[in-house]
Amino acid sequence: MADYTRSEVEVHVTQTWGPPGSESHSSGSWKSPRRSLVSTQVATTILEGMDSGLWIDQLPGERELAQSFRVGRNTVRRALKQLEAQGVVKAKQGIGYRLLRSRRAGYRATSRSVGLILPVPFALVRPSSAIWADHLRAALFDWGLGLDIHSGPSFFGNRAEKSLPVLVSRHRHQCWIVLASSLPTQKWFAESGVPCLLAGSSHRGIDLPSVDLDRRGLCRHAAGLLLARGHEHIAFFHSTTGMAGDIEGAEGFLEAVGSSSHKGARAQIVTHEPDAAGIESKVRRLFTSNDSPTGVLVSNPLHFLTVFSTLLQMGKRVPADVSLISQDYESVLDFLTPEPTCYELAPQVFARSLITLLEGMLNQTLSGRRQVRLIPDLRAGATLGHPPVNR
Repeated sequence: MADYTRSEVEVHVTQTWGPPGSESHSSGSWKSPRRSLVSTQVATTILEGMDSGLWIDQLPGERELAQSFRVGRNTVRRALKQLEAQGVVKAKQGIGYRLLRSRRAGYRATSRSVGLILPVPFALVRPSSAIWADHLRAALFDWGLGLDIHSGPSFFGNRAEKSLPVLVSRHRHQCWIVLASSLPTQKWFAESGVPCLLAGSSHRGIDLPSVDLDRRGLCRHAAGLLLARGHEHIAFFHSTTGMAGDIEGAEGFLEAVGSSSHKGARAQIVTHEPDAAGIESKVRRLFTSNDSPTGVLVSNPLHFLTVFSTLLQMGKRVPADVSLISQDYESVLDFLTPEPTCYELAPQVFARSLITLLEGMLNQTLSGRRQVRLIPDLRAGATLGHPPVNR
């Protein structure tokens, strides 16, 4: 294995424009060229969609195409007339535009690069993710491949099945890597046959290669730590984004309590919106009740900060009143006092596992384990204690 040192090669961030809900993260605004050029671009994009198998027998209506490409219906109509003149499509009264020939030939990469899809711009990803992406970029550079980063919430939501085909048809990479992917995203890649590697856990029924922490085992261990300290009512906080890792973690957390010998032990799964206001609301609601937990595991270290600070605002002492554990580590936790108890995996370790699977996919030699689960180390901080004697 090569020595994965920090590369000075700059990440190329690809700006995209696509269906409603997708985002372009360039500093300036997109300026429309002459109408004839726009209609030609639309015609080219429609051809790319046909190449990728997005449309096989018939095109969507003009209104839907106009919404997808963020142009007017007249522009779409001019593009379709161009394609009709080329003998690619044919207008049918009351039906729309039918394809005169199938252009689908399977997925073929047209660039020596790998695409990384993120739910947020690269500048906003967690520091650990930026580090392993840097190691990934260095490895790809050694292989003569580039790394293109695409970001936008539409690639992960309920409209993923509409926005992903457009993205993939425009940027035909050797392979795609998806971070923090949702079920709709995973399902589309699994069914499309487009080469994809998940940086995170795969949902049940999704057979895609993936690398992640052993979330189930980690949460089971964390619950065991709280139970061993005497906490009978414990809670697991995770966001409503529907990540497979959170689902597996919640299952492991409940399993630990279910198999515990501690009488009266019970677990609570608390889901919250992935923003500070949503987290604060759930914390205040939970800890103003007469039956609040005394031990809490938080799935995201940045969300841990909000839970921690909200409890302090409410006059709760950590860990005298409430014990806290973070499921993951980020360097920002080093600046909290008391020092948080958390689980840590070096980003370099994650990167090596990701690179190994990616190399097998690119060389078409991937065999054996396709689901890699890594075991993190426990950082025993000072936010884990015994429950208060008088409640």
